[in-house]
Amino acid sequence: MVKKTINKTTVKRAIKTPQKSREVILAPVHLPMRLEARKEPLSFSGLVGWLTLMLLVFLILGGIVYKTVLMYHMAQPRPVPCLSCARVIFHPKAPEKIVVEPEPIPENVVALVGDERITFEQVQDFVNDIPQLKEVPFEQVYPKMLELVINNKLVEMGAAEMGIPEHPEIQKMVRVATDQIITQAYLAQLLDKAITEKDLQDLYAEQVQAFQPKDEIRARHILLGTEEQARNTLIQLQAGADFAALANQKSLDKNAPDGELGYFTKDMMIPEFAEAVFKMQKGELSAPVQTAFGWHIIQVLDRRQTQPPSFESQKDQLHQTAMERKLPQILHQERLRRNVQVLRPTVSGE
Repeated sequence: MVKKTINKTTVKRAIKTPQKSREVILAPVHLPMRLEARKEPLSFSGLVGWLTLMLLVFLILGGIVYKTVLMYHMAQPRPVPCLSCARVIFHPKAPEKIVVEPEPIPENVVALVGDERITFEQVQDFVNDIPQLKEVPFEQVYPKMLELVINNKLVEMGAAEMGIPEHPEIQKMVRVATDQIITQAYLAQLLDKAITEKDLQDLYAEQVQAFQPKDEIRARHILLGTEEQARNTLIQLQAGADFAALANQKSLDKNAPDGELGYFTKDMMIPEFAEAVFKMQKGELSAPVQTAFGWHIIQVLDRRQTQPPSFESQKDQLHQTAMERKLPQILHQERLRRNVQVLRPTVSGE
């Protein structure tokens, strides 16, 4: 009995002991340093470390996913390639050459000097600038004038290549020529205003009054190489052959169709020819006449006295004469208008 009592008492004490421990103040327990550090607040370096760790984990997971997807796509069956398409890809067709059509040359271009063009109008202008050719048919002088225009273009291009237009002396000459042209143009305008139709008529009357008439003959001829040919031709003409037909057939002078020479005065012909023809009468045939050109058979068609040229035909020359007469008067008026004062009329010989 005693034994059981002791056991119960022992058990009761063992149970009540924890209830009393709530009132007991326990001494602080010292933990290891590593466990104490984890309870401290998270620092900046720690945050960076966590972020770095998370980034590494994300990259590793992303690489695994990418590799898985790539292997999946590689495992899928591929379509059979088109051989014709492959030829187009690996052997592309050469691009077609673009043919550039040359620019058509305009119809008015009559010659090319390199890339420079010479037009029909340029040749016409060149001929028109030569007064002596105004009465000559254009088609007759065209070939020679075209050659001159081409030669001028060649010289012009060569001078440009050598830099001649930029040479100081050439520039000076150009300035002088330009000043002269401008001066002449200005004076021409002043004189045109000053010259009247009456001035021209008065000058023409002076020329008519001073005109001296001369004997004038219209004739035709057949030019032959030998005296024998000339005599045989004369016999044919005397027998009734047509003069114009024989001239076109036999004459060496191809510039005189039908042998026609037109009207001329004695001083217009070479002496041997003039002496013979001005002794003949209208309608008469000459014996063979020898000159430096050969043997001539001549027939006189008409004789008359020369007449003064018409006013219209002389108008340009009359205008030029009037300008020469009016020029001193025009310059005097310009001096008065500009108030010219000569401060040193002479210089000493020192």
